Amino acid sequence: MRRGLLVGLGVMTLAACAGGGTHLPVMAEPEPLRLPDMYSGAIEIEGDPFPSTLLIYQAGATLTSRMTASAMGMTADGSGTVDGSDVVLTMAYGEGCVGTARLVGQVAERTLLYTGRIIASDCTGDVVGSFRFTPDQSR
Repeated sequence: MRRGLLVGLGVMTLAACAGGGTHLPVMAEPEPLRLPDMYSGAIEIEGDPFPSTLLIYQAGATLTSRMTASAMGMTADGSGTVDGSDVVLTMAYGEGCVGTARLVGQVAERTLLYTGRIIASDCTGDVVGSFRFTPDQSR
């Protein structure tokens, strides 16, 4: 009887190993937050607000962007990423005084409000400011 029990346990052990054991399901990456194509709002530099628009083309977590601040005579083009609610955009601007603007912020999941800080660097120096963009419903 004892020998039969040991043989039975051995067969069950071999069957479990031969079957590959238990595999945990592979979790798929969550879909990135879907951003609106167009935002309107303002960037604020040294306390001065500048009305701006932000256009976004999204392919998964990869973004292509264009920001226009007419009062500053600025159009900036670039790219970025969305990771959860974190959105980072890096854009180049200027012709004579070439620079980069980096927008680092979060998008509210329900309202899609995009807020954060802007870090700009060009021939005039470096500045840090803030931004606030709301989805443009006019399109």
